[in-house]
Amino acid sequence: MSNEDFNVLIPQPAVLRRYGITDMTLWRWRRRKDLAFPVPLEIGKRNYFYSADLAEFEARRPRKPVAPAVTIPEPEDA
Repeated sequence: MSNEDFNVLIPQPAVLRRYGITDMTLWRWRRRKDLAFPVPLEIGKRNYFYSADLAEFEARRPRKPVAPAVTIPEPEDA
């Protein structure tokens, strides 16, 4: 990724889709000091986030282990 890619402004709706969250969840994330979610740049009452800030947040973000798939046994023939 080039340095220019890190200066891209991403609009808030794209950030919501990126993380699969709602406006309310983003509002909560921004208020949690322990998460240190990036501060948006407000332009014309719309929020934009620097892609470099989001990449840094993602690098710090702990990953939850993925649970193993549950297999459902086939019913036994009676």
